[in-house]
Amino acid sequence: MFYGSIFPIMLGIMNSCSKDKDQTESKVESFTVDLSNPKYAPLLEHLGYMAITEKGLVITNWLGGYACAVNSCSNCSSSLKGNNQPGASTWICESCKSEFSDLGEVRKGPAINGIKTYPVVRSGNILTIKLTK
Repeated sequence: MFYGSIFPIMLGIMNSCSKDKDQTESKVESFTVDLSNPKYAPLLEHLGYMAITEKGLVITNWLGGYACAVNSCSNCSSSLKGNNQPGASTWICESCKSEFSDLGEVRKGPAINGIKTYPVVRSGNILTIKLTK
């Protein structure tokens, strides 16, 4: 009776609710920073850091290793700066003074939540930052 006509409709509804493959996969965007460009000179210095304003990021050179994070405090949305104290691998919020590790974890509050960080790979004078969307 009705069962034969309802089954195709129910199957169509169930299929329309399934996630599209493109919706579930992460997309990766990469961009590069050429350290031979004078505008990136602060990144050549130990403990040097700079904001990449057009990307909303901050990059820091800690002991020759580079780290990159969203340039926005999770507590108050203010800009971050690299901590230039010897042995410190932290970003500090310029307003609330929260501190975040190179992995984005809160080291000192008032912030409760960490910040998003991105991997940085150096090859010669080129830094490649991979942003996951």
